[in-house]
Amino acid sequence: MSCHLSRYIRMVAGVMLLSYTAVSCTNDYFLDENNCWLYVPEIQKGSIPDFTAVFHGESGNHLITRKVSAPFDKNELMQNGILRFKLQPGPCTLTAFAQTGNMQMSEGLPLADSYISAPLVPQTEHAFGPCGPLRVLQCQLMLYPIGHPDSQNQHTIDINGGQLYTGTIVHEFRDLPAQVTRIDIRYTGLSTRLGFNGLFGDESPDDYTLVSYAVGGQRAVTHSFQDMYLPSSGTRLDGAESELTPLKLDVLFYAGEAVIGHFSDEISDPVDENGATVSGKVYLRPRHTLKFEYKGFTITGISLVGWEGMHPGDITPM
Repeated sequence: MSCHLSRYIRMVAGVMLLSYTAVSCTNDYFLDENNCWLYVPEIQKGSIPDFTAVFHGESGNHLITRKVSAPFDKNELMQNGILRFKLQPGPCTLTAFAQTGNMQMSEGLPLADSYISAPLVPQTEHAFGPCGPLRVLQCQLMLYPIGHPDSQNQHTIDINGGQLYTGTIVHEFRDLPAQVTRIDIRYTGLSTRLGFNGLFGDESPDDYTLVSYAVGGQRAVTHSFQDMYLPSSGTRLDGAESELTPLKLDVLFYAGEAVIGHFSDEISDPVDENGATVSGKVYLRPRHTLKFEYKGFTITGISLVGWEGMHPGDITPM
């Protein structure tokens, strides 16, 4: 009996030691072996569908990329809005994104080569489509070795609506011929990607933005469509003034597969209801909404919806 008792005691002691070791290791991993703590209020509130953190070291080398998606409350490590990382001590660059949707992001590249781009239109090489309400925040962090008093400092990453870097374009068509079934709009001047260097632009001069709207052949007084896009090429994350590329567009009107109407501001200037030329360069800035109004196949009005933050001379509102 003493032999069985001794064996039982050893077994219980072994289980207790194993349990203690597991708990100890878990606590060490989540509390002691992480030297980068990010507090993201929007994760705690559940107000964003996804969050991506990309870290680069002082020399621009890629350290780690991590993306988390809602529902965040199913992951107990994110219930308090805190993400934890074990990273190389020293200065680093954090580039954070929210609401990336179906956008495409580079993987594992140095800071100078990293990017996020609008989704590529299927079966094309240089055409990019609309994107979602992308939020971006980039900052510099100082990370300390594990065990340092400051190694568990929380860095607040408030990626709120003020960090939205897309704009909206609205097209309102009046008096379209009943046979119009589809409208294709090709933009140049909009950026198709954001480099992690903070500059919105394109990978190739052949890149452009393309969107297609089905009209369905239904006669209506007005057809209205809208989508979100990356801002004008030349826009910078830090808001620094730079030379922006004016927005240009080609609009094709289809009946089935046949083009029955075409508007291009490279060929003819937009005109208003009285035939007067609509002049001025047009740009799409973050958080702004541009509206194009058409009568038949011709643009008769361009306006900035909401005048907050308008730059004088950018457009002529009708």
